[in-house]
Amino acid sequence: LPGTLTVPAGSGPFPGAVLVAGSGPQDRDETVGPNKPLRDLALGLASRGIASVRYDKRTLVHGERLLASQLEVTVEEEVITDAVAAVRVLAHEPAVDDARLAIVGHSLGATLAPLIATRSGMVGRVVMLAPAARSLDQVIVDQLEYITSLPGHGAPQERQLLEQARAAVGAYRRGNGDAVGQLLGAPFAYYRDLESRDPVGTLARSSTQALLLFGSRDYQVTAQDRELWQRALRGRPGAFEIRELPGLNHLFALPAGVAETQLSAPEEYALVQPMSAAAIDATANWIHRGR
Repeated sequence: LPGTLTVPAGSGPFPGAVLVAGSGPQDRDETVGPNKPLRDLALGLASRGIASVRYDKRTLVHGERLLASQLEVTVEEEVITDAVAAVRVLAHEPAVDDARLAIVGHSLGATLAPLIATRSGMVGRVVMLAPAARSLDQVIVDQLEYITSLPGHGAPQERQLLEQARAAVGAYRRGNGDAVGQLLGAPFAYYRDLESRDPVGTLARSSTQALLLFGSRDYQVTAQDRELWQRALRGRPGAFEIRELPGLNHLFALPAGVAETQLSAPEEYALVQPMSAAAIDATANWIHRGR
């Protein structure tokens, strides 16, 4: 997989971070409309003395080959295996201190960060940007319900998509998900595999030091998820920190002209919005605490 190593100016070795994108065939910058949050994050970390590697996902680079092979793709193939490989690559870089490695994941990459850290055996700290704790099928239904409730939304096509998602999830929960095909482009085997991973329990049982960041305007990963993580990690005082950053959406940004109290909407992602310095500062400070 092609990727980019970003190294601070000056002499190392520096702490290093593997940046793990969210679900789907993401490029190394996690491009969303005009925005490139992982590029912003990599450059921001470099300016704060932290090296990083980010890479195009397997489902982007080899998507056609994966489809042609008819192999069942799960989060193992989509995220975990390649992120662990990226940790090993980063650890062998001369400019990087292999004793100070971190995983910084966003969205699905954040949810799976504890599993990646545990599997790698080389990572003691993770930063989880908008990690979901609810099942992915429920997250999708909740998102669609939210979107259809927004002013200017709720068109027949949107309501039809919501009803289709509810029906698909209902069938899945009754054990016959395969009979209704795919839910928004992903096979039901993918959801079953993700549910079996238990990232919340993995983090609760591990020694990984974790920072969990949430945007107050995020409608994709919400206060429900934050509370679930908080409840699960209660038995690990001092080993984790959970913070909500005011005004930020799922991309950890607040577009110009948008009020902190304004409801977040999907069309907002088409606006130019660099990642918030507050999110980058929090991430860098947590990684440096691992000295």
